[in-house]
Amino acid sequence: MTQAKRVHSTPPTNTSALPVDPTRRRLLTIATGGAVAAAIPAAALADASAVDPIYAAIGKHQQAVAAHDAVVDVRAAFDDFNMNDEQKTQLAGLKAAVEEAWDRLEDTGSDLVNTKSTTLAGVAALCRYVEPLLNEQDTVNLPEVICWDDDTASTAAGALANAIAAAVEAIIRQGMQS
Repeated sequence: MTQAKRVHSTPPTNTSALPVDPTRRRLLTIATGGAVAAAIPAAALADASAVDPIYAAIGKHQQAVAAHDAVVDVRAAFDDFNMNDEQKTQLAGLKAAVEEAWDRLEDTGSDLVNTKSTTLAGVAALCRYVEPLLNEQDTVNLPEVICWDDDTASTAAGALANAIAAAVEAIIRQGMQS
């Protein structure tokens, strides 16, 4: 599968809600991911986290989201009116921390779509994890555009749909060889 070489995202500059994406394609992507996740029997989910690398990618992304949200909350609470020199230094540090947390969030988002699930349980976990992220209106926890090393690009929803399809195809091929 082609690997993402960079992502393009715009860090949120305020806390207002993002516009709703009314496209049918996004709705179908989310619905398809949910249908795949729902179709996997519970028995297939047992002990998959020990062998599937997607769980580590999801965990790292969850940590990056939490770290980003925490530093953005601190920055938002910082009073930046009529600052003295010490407060200006503190604000510069907060801005740098927000940028660093944003960069880590982008990196883990790219890793999330580059990590191929090796089990059906991992595919289900990925679908269940990204579904609420794709539905969020007031945050950008996944990259807006993912640029691939073959000079193509896709949205986070499109990249995740492709990653899920590639993982399922590989699992099917592996099952046929067994």
